Amino acid sequence: PAPQGGASLAETTGLTITADDGQPLVQGVDYELTADTVTNTGGKLVVLKTDRAVTVTGASKDNYGLQVAAGVHASITLNGVTIAAPIPFDIVTNINGTADGQPAARGYEILPEKRTSVHLTLADGSVNTLTVTPENTERPALRCGEGSVLVIDDSVWNQTAAGEAITPEQGRVPYDCTLKNGTELKQGDPLWKMDSETPGTLTGNSGYCGAGIGGGYHEDSGKITIEGGNISAHATNPKGNWTYSVGAGIGGGSAGGTGCT
Repeated sequence: PAPQGGASLAETTGLTITADDGQPLVQGVDYELTADTVTNTGGKLVVLKTDRAVTVTGASKDNYGLQVAAGVHASITLNGVTIAAPIPFDIVTNINGTADGQPAARGYEILPEKRTSVHLTLADGSVNTLTVTPENTERPALRCGEGSVLVIDDSVWNQTAAGEAITPEQGRVPYDCTLKNGTELKQGDPLWKMDSETPGTLTGNSGYCGAGIGGGYHEDSGKITIEGGNISAHATNPKGNWTYSVGAGIGGGSAGGTGCT
């Protein structure tokens, strides 16, 4: 569906999405609005199709959630976002991103450069909440399934000025480097030097059988790296209804395993 009667994206979905480069986002090119055809609950989705860095604000309405299309390498900042929907945030597995284009049976068959990836930044001081509604919907709050990649960080990215990820050694900064924000670090510095002083928060509340952050029902989680921010991930307890089961807070859904976290 398209916004009706000239309505803006924010008027239609409750979410304001802007490109960090200051240029407008184009419907049909950078994003599209679609119906959720997975949960059969009347959900809707803003599907992000662009590698351009974007910032999202606002509270969703009319069951709109966010989805990152298969194969996209997204950079998304959440700055005061509240989403309550059947699918709050979905990273679509690029199942056909294999060497021969045939559907992958396991995540490792997807070529690294073709894996859907999201670098999720929590804006300083922001409060962000993703909640599956209704709660008996079998979905994670933030889905990163097997074969996809998710990095969550605060405003101080754990990357060098050249964009290289910094992997700690012995719980310390591994080498002399300059961060993307210009901060100079020395080998052996404590890791808190790569943290924001006022990190944003992210709370994920899953539906039945899904992880707070990670896989859905019977699904392993993908590669999840948490480098900053205050994270609270909850897997919903079915409260004695043993028809359902519980996923991990961060990891796999019910009957699913945990990937590289």
